[in-house]
Amino acid sequence: MWRPIRQFLAVTIPTAQLLLNAAVVLCFWNLWDEWVAVTVIPIWAWSGAGVLISVLAWPILKSRLALLSLASWLITGLALADETPGLLRQFRSAVVGGGPSLMATPHPPTNPGIRPRLRVATLHCGGEAIAALAKLESLRPDLVLLQEVPETEDLTDLSTRLYGNDGGMVRTARCAIIGRGRLSISHDDTPTGSLVATYEPAGSQEVVDVMNLNLPRTQTRQDLWRPDSWSDLTARRKANRRLLRGLLEMLPERIGTEHRFVGGNFGTPPTDDLFRLLRNEGLTDGHAVAGHGWGNTYPATIPVQRLDQVWASGRFRPTRSETFSPDSLAAHFLVVTDYEKLVETASLAAAQP
Repeated sequence: MWRPIRQFLAVTIPTAQLLLNAAVVLCFWNLWDEWVAVTVIPIWAWSGAGVLISVLAWPILKSRLALLSLASWLITGLALADETPGLLRQFRSAVVGGGPSLMATPHPPTNPGIRPRLRVATLHCGGEAIAALAKLESLRPDLVLLQEVPETEDLTDLSTRLYGNDGGMVRTARCAIIGRGRLSISHDDTPTGSLVATYEPAGSQEVVDVMNLNLPRTQTRQDLWRPDSWSDLTARRKANRRLLRGLLEMLPERIGTEHRFVGGNFGTPPTDDLFRLLRNEGLTDGHAVAGHGWGNTYPATIPVQRLDQVWASGRFRPTRSETFSPDSLAAHFLVVTDYEKLVETASLAAAQP
């Protein structure tokens, strides 16, 4: 009696696993709005569940198909997980050596042919006092994007401690940008507090456009078995995409090379159609290019999603990006990325004696 049942399950379970694997990969590849409930779950979580079922099926069912499904889930998880590149870079640095951590390099040197670095940080404060965030002082960022900020007095104090008289600050009801240089708001979104600002770094004649985002969270729900939860997630994605598209249209059109940063709390992991808008604008995810370590930022207790990111235009080349525990009650990890601003060849030639 058991043998026919086992033979049946030895075919149907691994086959179902392979079909599910193909369906998950297809959803992550196309990023359909109606299937956002699938893609907000990290693909390594899908892969882990598939591997577990395959491992249990192999000794019980003695099926070669179970080994095939195990291999397919392993490959899917390793190849498509957003966390894999950062972990590989960290492993390579530990084995063969690499650049020091950002915590150990508060003032990276300037390379030949490249202008001094610009260090950008983003943190979802959760309304907690900035005074508790000692890591910001240790890392000495040039530009800080903050969401769900506390009182203005705390922000002013942080700006003074970081930059002294060179500090600048702009804020809305929920977000703020502080930096070494002058800042001015050009546009803001009242419901989310997201803002677009103009940044003039101290000692520089150039202008950088900065967008600080605080988008409503699109996250996994415990009631995904209900159709209305799927429609709610779909509506949130569409609303966030419309908001981001509108804010991108508010970025000033300047003559010559554009210098732009877009960062903050995106409310959704990198495997979302939202980020197609940024790629179409020629922006690059700093962690995807130069991230080291796990990289995820939310929740701070056990970070499983990378909701906080910094994207930059092509004139800024990310050299290293890391996440840090904020040492406070903030719900998100702190993201810090170092950029080197590339200088055009013609500009270099003109600058030489």
